[in-house]
Amino acid sequence: MKRTPDNHRQVEYNYAFTTPGFPLAVRLEENATATAEHIHENFSELVIVLSGSATHNIANRKYKLVAGDIFVIGERQLHSYSDTVNFCYCNVIMDWNQLKLPLSDLPTRAGYQTLFVIDRQDTTPEKFDNRFRLNQEQLQIVLQMLRNLEQLQSDHHFEAIGQFMLLVGYLCDCCSQREKSGSSLPQSLGHLVAKMEKNCERNYSISTMCREAGMSRATFFRSFINYYGMPPLEYLIQLRIKRSMQLLAESTLSCSEIALRCGFSNSSYFALHFRRQTGVTPTAYRRTWQNAES
Repeated sequence: MKRTPDNHRQVEYNYAFTTPGFPLAVRLEENATATAEHIHENFSELVIVLSGSATHNIANRKYKLVAGDIFVIGERQLHSYSDTVNFCYCNVIMDWNQLKLPLSDLPTRAGYQTLFVIDRQDTTPEKFDNRFRLNQEQLQIVLQMLRNLEQLQSDHHFEAIGQFMLLVGYLCDCCSQREKSGSSLPQSLGHLVAKMEKNCERNYSISTMCREAGMSRATFFRSFINYYGMPPLEYLIQLRIKRSMQLLAESTLSCSEIALRCGFSNSSYFALHFRRQTGVTPTAYRRTWQNAES
C-alpha cells in the first residue's frame, strides 16, 4: 500500500484488479485476519460476509459483522477489520466508471438506489446501523454466483460482466424486498428515487417527496444533494428530459404530447428545460435522429 497526501494507506488500482484493463475482480478472503486502516484508489468494493464474524471500523464507529452482511465501500471511505473470528468474506472489486454497464431498468429498483448509489457514497456514522443482510438461502445463491464470477474473471470477460450483472440484479431484488417492510432513512430515500425513475411524469411536490422519504425538508434536501449531487427537482427534470429524448427518437408523438407524457405542464416549459439540458430544441434533436437514420 502507498500513502496518500493525507497519510492514509491506499490500496492501489493496479493491485486491486488482477487482470490489466479489466475493471472487475473477485477476491475470496478465507479465515481473514485484521487489516490496517485504508482507502481505495478509484474503485469500490461490494463486500459479502460468508461466515464467521469481525468488527468493521469505519466513520469513527465500530460495527459487528456476521454471515450474510452485505455493503458497498466507496472510493474514499477509510475502513479496516478487526476482532476477526473464522472470518470469511468476498470482495467484488469494481470501477463503475470503466465498467459502463447498461443499467436499463435497474435504477427503478429501490435496492439499486440504496445499495449501489447511496451506500457506495455514504460516509455518515449511521451507515451500518441499518445495513442489509442476506438470509441463508439468499447467501447460498449469491455464493454460487460469486464462484461463477471468480472462474470467469481471468479470460472470459464478456461472460464475467454478464454474471456480475446477474449478481447485482439479484442483490438489488433482495434489498428491494426488505424496502417494502420499512427501513432506515437512506433506504426510504432510495425507495423514493426508484419511484421517480420509474414514474418521472408524476407530480412530485417537495412536501410529497419529504413525506415519502420520511424526512424533514432540511434533512431531505441535504441528503438528496449529498447522494445525488443536485436538488431533487433538478434531478426529476433530468429524468424527464432523458425520457423525452427516448420518445423523440423512437416515436412519432408531437412535442406537446411528449411534454405531457414526461410530466411537463406545457410544450414551452418542456422546450425551455430541454434546451438547457441538451443545448438544442426538441425539434432539432428529433431532426438529428431522423437524419442519422435516413
